[in-house]
Amino acid sequence: MKTLEVEFNKIKDKEPKEVTLNLDDSVAFVENNVALPEKAPAAQKTWFENRPWLPQLYRDLNQRIIIVKGRQMEISEYAVNMLFYWALKWPGKYIYASSSGQKADSFSRDRFQKQLDRSPTLASFVREQAVRRIALNKSELYFMTGYEDTKTLRSIDADGIILDEFQDYRANSIPIAEEGLSHSSLNRLWVIGTPLLTGTNFSNTWDISTKNEWNRVTQAWEPTNLGADKIWSGYHISQEFAVGVWIPTESFDYKRKKGPKQKFMNECLGLFYSGMGRPTDYGYMKSLFSPALTKGKFGSGEMLIAGVDWGISKSSTVFEVIRPRLLQLPDIYTIDVIYVEKVDNPDIVKQIARVSTLLKTFPVSLAVLDYGSGFVQNQELYKQFGNKVMQIQLGNGRVGQPITLEPTAFGQLAKVNRTWAIDMTMDYITNPEKFRFYDEPIDAIKDWIIGDFLAEYPEESLTTEGKRWVHNPDTTDDALLACVNAVVGFQLQKKSIMTEKVDDIISWV
Repeated sequence: MKTLEVEFNKIKDKEPKEVTLNLDDSVAFVENNVALPEKAPAAQKTWFENRPWLPQLYRDLNQRIIIVKGRQMEISEYAVNMLFYWALKWPGKYIYASSSGQKADSFSRDRFQKQLDRSPTLASFVREQAVRRIALNKSELYFMTGYEDTKTLRSIDADGIILDEFQDYRANSIPIAEEGLSHSSLNRLWVIGTPLLTGTNFSNTWDISTKNEWNRVTQAWEPTNLGADKIWSGYHISQEFAVGVWIPTESFDYKRKKGPKQKFMNECLGLFYSGMGRPTDYGYMKSLFSPALTKGKFGSGEMLIAGVDWGISKSSTVFEVIRPRLLQLPDIYTIDVIYVEKVDNPDIVKQIARVSTLLKTFPVSLAVLDYGSGFVQNQELYKQFGNKVMQIQLGNGRVGQPITLEPTAFGQLAKVNRTWAIDMTMDYITNPEKFRFYDEPIDAIKDWIIGDFLAEYPEESLTTEGKRWVHNPDTTDDALLACVNAVVGFQLQKKSIMTEKVDDIISWV
């Protein structure tokens, strides 16, 4: 991908035109100067026809606006129109950021520039344009990623910033954006996204806003958060608004009845999802990082157990070390996570080498290795460390028989009921007297760990457990599963049954 600097150097600014458009009202500006999108239904004559919820959103002059939306709700068009309007009304610098460079480029090409092509009045104000930068009259518009281009986002002083697809952003994105806006008297920030889980940075930001909900009877937006930080206007936009307008009723009903519950709540209703009731959230998880624990530090003779979750595709290999400590006789322990490392290198040989080095660094009594994605890796590590390593396969099984051990040519394989294993680990995590993380000094790593631990949520199922743990497909859960592997290994170590067949160990929990 071309860098922003290359795109900038391609542009030689022309003299800007004198603006003669009426910019008193954003709704009138859009109706009079912006062509309807290509995908607009043939029967639609104006931008706001059958869309009574949109005008207030367009006219909201609050400096901070957060929009929590279902998909296909024309909010990308809103973002395009806000860039047009404010760039012409208030000359300055404006940034559109998405969660990846590819998405930012696509927005620039397929949304913004195509809309210019359809709107000759607006096109006449363009001085020069490239994929990542457009000079519109006396303003400059930049298109970038708020995830990868953090340094660039920080380095550009802006008057307005749109953070789109915010559900995928790092926790520090808003502070970085506000830093870039700090010298502007306009100082406008839009945060837009399709929600995922409660307890995330996105849902926490939503929770401090006015949380406006659309009243269909009065045809007006009504704030629902009386304790809101008044700088944040919040709008919840559901696909229900569009059913029978541009979303077919039968399509919506089908997704309600047949689709995955979380996907329907997130993408159709525009709601954050908490499953059967998430056992923890971002704030609680952050509180578990203890200043009393130094990263990687352990004492002589302490029990250490490692868990490894091998990465494939979008996930990463994670190596994690726990230190169980007896809290109360005879059998109540607390678990300290003293080390977590993401091994990003996709080369399996280098992954094996790094994990091998870590196993030599930490004198673990047992390392529990993910079986599903680590067949080759596990064989090589068994050759080096023998019975100091074992394999684990998380899958189905009866609650009354959560673990069975099988001998293999490369050591023991523990077949473990996944729901039981995560439940057991969560029993530790949700008790602050029984679980702590080391004091991670780097915020980005801390946020990644927390995100992985929040990536699984409980959902009702037809199994004998009455529930199952579901992985949110838009996030990774590698650090959590590495911890689960280590906790299962601790249970095996605690009972000293590594050479026995396990028929029933539900009494351990």
